[in-house]
Parts: sequence; C-alpha cells; structure tokens
Amino acid sequence: MAKILLILLIPFFSFANESLNLEKIIKKYSNSKIEFKQISYIKELNEKQEFAGIIYLKSPKFKVVYTKPYKQVIFSKENKIFIYSPDENQVIITDKNKDLFILTLVKILSGKEKLSNYFYINKKNETYVLTAKEKFIKKFKLKKMEIGFKNNDIEKIIIYDTIGNKIIFKIINVEFEKSFDINYILPKDVEVINY
Repeated sequence: MAKILLILLIPFFSFANESLNLEKIIKKYSNSKIEFKQISYIKELNEKQEFAGIIYLKSPKFKVVYTKPYKQVIFSKENKIFIYSPDENQVIITDKNKDLFILTLVKILSGKEKLSNYFYINKKNETYVLTAKEKFIKKFKLKKMEIGFKNNDIEKIIIYDTIGNKIIFKIINVEFEKSFDINYILPKDVEVINY
C-alpha cells in the first residue's frame, strides 16, 4: 500500500517542485526592463506579424512600449490600464479590475498570483511547458505557454491559443534595475475612449 501511495504522490511533488522553481525564477523579473521581439502568427489570416518593444516592470506597475512597426504604449496608472496610440492620438482606458491577460501576467510576475492557479507545469530540458487549466482557457482562450531558458534566464515565451494562433516573445536584453522611469504622460489633446 505504501508503494502505491508513493507512486501516486511522485507526480504531485514533481509538479509542485517545478511550479516553485519557475515562480522563483520569474519573480526576479518583477523589477526589470525587458527588450523583446514579438512574432505573431494569425491562423485565420494566414499571416505573420513582427513587433519590437520594451517592457518595464516595477511591481505592481508596468509599461509596454511597442517601437516597431508602429509605436503604441500600454501602461498602468492607479486603477486603470491605458493603451495609447500616438499615430492616432488616441487612448483607450480600462479598469484594472477587468479580466485582461496582461494584468494576470503582471500579477504572476509580481508574486501576487501563483502560476499553479492557472497552469499545470512540466519541465522538458531547458523549457517549462505550462498547460492552461480549464478556467484560464475559458477566460483568455489560452491553451499553452512554453517558457524557454538559457543560462537560467528567460530566452523566449511561446503562447498558443485555442484557435490556432501563436505568439513568440524573444527576449533580446534584460536589465534588472530600480531606477528606470515607468510613468508615462499623455498629451493634453489626446482622444479618450473609456472601455
């Protein structure tokens, strides 16, 4: 009987251990500046889109600045999320309490949410495979994430959704510092859309 119990518990301990290891690694990014390249494969349109930008994380705040192919800034301030498009001089403002994928990721990075609340976690070589739990699939249509490592640093994140789209984030450079500016000041004449 003890052997059967031990065999049944081994996968649980392995899962729990991988979860704790990954959460510890990810938490070091809670105060960082991350330069990235994003490649999005849109299945329905049969096309690939490439973006570049910088993510600033200073838990619990964040700012994402897309620089290519066009500029867009996504940032948090107080209890709001702002999505600003300079070319259109337009900002979409939404409440932080809404269920947004980016907010969930920021909560995970800041340690306010556990990865294991949303994913089953396995490790294969230098890659963690995160399979979404049912509530996460329903909420965000996300199927799976793969987080690849090189020398204990995140090298890339691949996100698969339930309709066949794929997004690859390649990490170009990371700076772990406390002195970067995470604030963003909108122009006074910006068109505001509340969502």
